[in-house]
Amino acid sequence: MPYDESDPQREAVHEAIQKFSPPGSILTGWVFVAEWIDDEGNRIIGNCRAAATTPWTAKGMLHTVLFENSAAELGDLNDVSNAS
Repeated sequence: MPYDESDPQREAVHEAIQKFSPPGSILTGWVFVAEWIDDEGNRIIGNCRAAATTPWTAKGMLHTVLFENSAAELGDLNDVSNAS
């Protein structure tokens, strides 16, 4: 699927994430992983990234979160004081 800046769903995700940004900052990119379960109990995993986030940047962001940050450093979406 090509990434299109005008994709309404991606735009809605971007706007929702922007609400958690530290004061005075601008959201420049994002990536997320989600899991669903269907009616038959099958688990489905998917991911999405901002239109402006290149595939290699998304992989780097995921690597950083998984391997270079401790749980204490990651904090919570509601606590953006430790965002870097």
